[in-house]
Amino acid sequence: DFEDLPRLSEHPDFCACLGGKHHLKLPPFAEGICTELFAVLTDRAAVGILEMRSLKLLGAYQLRLVQGLLKIYRNHLKLLDASEYDPLTGLLNRRFFDEYQAALNAVRPHRDGFAPPTTAERRARVEGRQTTTCIAVADIDFFKRINDHFGHLYGDEVLVLLARLMRRSFRESDRLFRFGGEEFVVMLTSPDREGIGAALERFRASVESFAFPQVGRVTISIGYTEFGPADNGSDAFGRADKALYEAKRLGRNQVQCYEDLVAKGVLAGKAAPKAEAEEVEYF
Repeated sequence: DFEDLPRLSEHPDFCACLGGKHHLKLPPFAEGICTELFAVLTDRAAVGILEMRSLKLLGAYQLRLVQGLLKIYRNHLKLLDASEYDPLTGLLNRRFFDEYQAALNAVRPHRDGFAPPTTAERRARVEGRQTTTCIAVADIDFFKRINDHFGHLYGDEVLVLLARLMRRSFRESDRLFRFGGEEFVVMLTSPDREGIGAALERFRASVESFAFPQVGRVTISIGYTEFGPADNGSDAFGRADKALYEAKRLGRNQVQCYEDLVAKGVLAGKAAPKAEAEEVEYF
């Protein structure tokens, strides 16, 4: 779990290796052990560190062997990226979203919950607290106008920069997808729905305040809903999409929750189904 890992800032040698994307030799330990670091690269970025310790520094042949293995691993990651990631934004793609939902449905009979529990979820259970998982659908307002007025090159730049803002706004454990075109999906967990709403609102505000080159001001509309234990991806996405439609209808540049809209009578329907619950109906 990401919550259990030490922060990268606590390891300046790792930061130096990742920043330079090269082989780094460290001073020997008191026991005479030598440490060498290698950046693990993909076509998108440096994604990890290979740390090797031995009684003496690696020789020329051993270095070539390690570097050759890293190239093979890089090619392997490239194949995985091609099937799981959107090539423009680097976010997870629609195909992976569908596979992810199928995997969740497969593991759900074996446990009462949404997915293998994170550290935060386990702590919440130990402390007797509940956790809420939501799916959010975000859409860029008037994106067609951007493409028509500035051209598709600047439209693509907006998509890339928006994806960057998403990564800054959400945690490593949250799932970020480019669903297609100007539509994005976020799957995130929090102790309550209000916390998720606040996180989505921060993301919306960060987009509104960001100065996009040439284009200037860009806004997004977001709809979200709870993802229940007996839920499935298509039903939950449908509810979030209804909330997104209402956000657009009510003026855009806002966040709307499906359950809140139902409670206010704006939408007719039911909340996310619980385990063993009746089928959800929409009118």
